[in-house]
Amino acid sequence: MEIFLLIAGAILGVIFSEYWIKIKRNILNKVRYKKAVKNVQNLGFSPEPGFKYFDHAIPAYERNHLKTEMSDSKMIIEIPKEFAIHLNSSNFIFRKQNISAWEEQLKKTFNHLGIDNYQSILKESAYEVALQMQKDINYGLQRFNGEMLGVKQIHLQRIGEDEQSSLRITFYKTDFFTFRVFANIYQKYKHLIKVKGIQDLNSYYTPFLSSFGISNYLIIDDGKEDKVLFGYRSNNVSVDKNKIHYSMNEAFSLKDVDTTENHFKLSLNTCLKRGLREELGIASDIQDSNLEKFGFMSLLMDVNRFELGLSSYARLRIDESFTLSDFKRAYHSAQDSELETDGLSLIKIKDVPNFVKTNNLEMSVGARNVINTLLARYKAGYFK
Repeated sequence: MEIFLLIAGAILGVIFSEYWIKIKRNILNKVRYKKAVKNVQNLGFSPEPGFKYFDHAIPAYERNHLKTEMSDSKMIIEIPKEFAIHLNSSNFIFRKQNISAWEEQLKKTFNHLGIDNYQSILKESAYEVALQMQKDINYGLQRFNGEMLGVKQIHLQRIGEDEQSSLRITFYKTDFFTFRVFANIYQKYKHLIKVKGIQDLNSYYTPFLSSFGISNYLIIDDGKEDKVLFGYRSNNVSVDKNKIHYSMNEAFSLKDVDTTENHFKLSLNTCLKRGLREELGIASDIQDSNLEKFGFMSLLMDVNRFELGLSSYARLRIDESFTLSDFKRAYHSAQDSELETDGLSLIKIKDVPNFVKTNNLEMSVGARNVINTLLARYKAGYFK
């Protein structure tokens, strides 16, 4: 009987111990979650003019809470024919005008702004953008008219007891020239455009949402002290020239398909990993072995340019299999390293606040704002 009681007591002890560990873990996770929410929502600053957040996930969106869909819609502004000969010689891709399915939305958008003659505005801006591209190419800058994805619909939702963020984005097809045309129009009329929330974007401004980007800060884990990677934008880029920027910034495109599926499926994960590979030189096999974690943090907009995107983080382990010297060599041989950046800086994470303060004016608006939300999550114990 004694032996039985001892065995039963031991079993109950193990069960209770495991149960208590689970309870303790859940309590700690909830405390950390609330701390991160407080840190993100009370950063001691309001996003500066020209920058806007629409949604935060703490610490990042769960995989099944972040979904992308592709619509059948397509919007293309044709490049004026008078530029065909010159741009063709630069292997510039021309596409035929395709806005018939957008006529009602375009009328609604420009009527909302108090503008009736939107056709002439489109034509005028198309000419101005083509002319500028021609000048850029003559100057020796590289300009491509690749396919892009615009945002047709955004759906936000809160799920579960913790009200975790859920986001579904529906996209349409467009291209770089169309994106530049609407960017040109926006700069002329942005004083008329007011966005209070997602409903305004969905109702009135989808033609202006003709791009979607992923910004990323890479945390380097060398086994000693975590560091954050900052990029220095080159003179080749169209925006934020010569500014201190994210580690990586990539446009979401039709290339970003989940190859594990047998059917067409857009993938934000694929886009992030492509950006790490093309801009920083981190090859797929290194990502498989040394990329410890990654995720998407916030839905945001650079209002100065009306560009929508997701901020993200990734954590890369540096070890004997992939040393810091290996990383430097990989970066210098990356496909787009020279196009996107002039260099990189590794800053100890404890020194990042002072780095941002010292270089405030030299940083892009997005880089300044997003690094604070990353630090808020890191301070709460995430991303380590």
